[in-house]
Amino acid sequence: MPVTEFDDSEHYGLFLTNPNRLDSTTVMRVRMSELTLAALRAAGVLDNMVDGTSAPATDKLWLDKNFDPAVLKEWDATGASWVPMTFDRLFGRAAVGLLTVTGGTGNAVVVSEPSGFKADRLYLITPTANNTTAVTIQVAGVGTYAAKYGDGSDLLSGEFATGRQSVLLFDGVKFVVVFSIAGLNAYVAAAAASASAAATSETNAFGFAGLAAGSASAAATSASNAASAAAAVLTGATSDDTFADANELIYLDGATAKRGTLLGLISSIFTTARTIASAQFASASFKLFNAAGTPRALTFDTTALTADRAITMPNANVNLGDIITPDIKAFVNFNGTGTPAIRSSRNVSSITDLGTGYFRVNFTASMADTNYATFISVGMSASTAAQAGKTFAKNVAWVEILVTNSSGPTVIDMDDISVEILR
Repeated sequence: MPVTEFDDSEHYGLFLTNPNRLDSTTVMRVRMSELTLAALRAAGVLDNMVDGTSAPATDKLWLDKNFDPAVLKEWDATGASWVPMTFDRLFGRAAVGLLTVTGGTGNAVVVSEPSGFKADRLYLITPTANNTTAVTIQVAGVGTYAAKYGDGSDLLSGEFATGRQSVLLFDGVKFVVVFSIAGLNAYVAAAAASASAAATSETNAFGFAGLAAGSASAAATSASNAASAAAAVLTGATSDDTFADANELIYLDGATAKRGTLLGLISSIFTTARTIASAQFASASFKLFNAAGTPRALTFDTTALTADRAITMPNANVNLGDIITPDIKAFVNFNGTGTPAIRSSRNVSSITDLGTGYFRVNFTASMADTNYATFISVGMSASTAAQAGKTFAKNVAWVEILVTNSSGPTVIDMDDISVEILR
């Protein structure tokens, strides 16, 4: 029957290793999630993803194969642990997070935990009180972190002011102020003092007291006016958490202050080859451009998921349009001689020995009905004689099979029996 959605923990995709032959040696299965991840890595999107049962370096994505299906993870510096990749973690890197103040004081700020809180990300905060000394920021449910300048020093009085937004970089240990307001005022005051000192020196050296004093006074007045103007612009700025593509942001290139548009910032991030340790999406779909330049939505339907799932990709080029996905409900391979022993299985809880060559395969999760197909393969490792298997009885909770040789036919126990259930 056609399949419109699948449960990655239950279903496999089948593919052929030989297009001209269909049997147990050419039919292979793989988790759909792993197939999709492999395709993304082959396309260069997840080029830093590493497969395996042991964790890689913390700057890589880890496809953890200690689980089935495998789980895509990233290193979380905040919790110092590997955590499952989510939509927001995978695609939310370019955004500026919002720290919402919920309480505390000007020196001990309390904020709610932002979505996808992580290290190496910018956050915007609007204080509700002025600080007078060093500042700490408590992220509810996560921890308390110091707020510092880039050189590691404590914040000066007035760095945080009621209603004035500040941009902070969280490095996993502390919040770092990106654009210092108190520092700007200090620099302007220093410039005024330097101008005054220069005027005094000039007066002493040349005796032009009136001229030098006037020049110094003008320089001091200009510096004071500049400080006042800068403070007025920053204090009177409109509070707005939304950005248009043409809006400009201030950033530092070494010691040089520059400005650039939000669109330019995003373009530089995604048009330059770089490694993104983790990212998240906040919605269920995103758009990619097709060959004609038309954006088409790629939607991830997660309504059936009750836990984090992973998509594991093979190390090969994959055409998702070539994948056929029959609904394999259960399978088992077991030794039917003596006490039945399961070698490998899925959705099979046990094998009941009902007599010579007569077995019951018990399902872990029952079938929806008994209209399923049963495929049986039997053999004896020490014999080249032909053997056969047949379905004897069906139930939603189990299926009973008979194993015979072809000469009798006589029911016999065999050491290599495989049963597959399709619906």
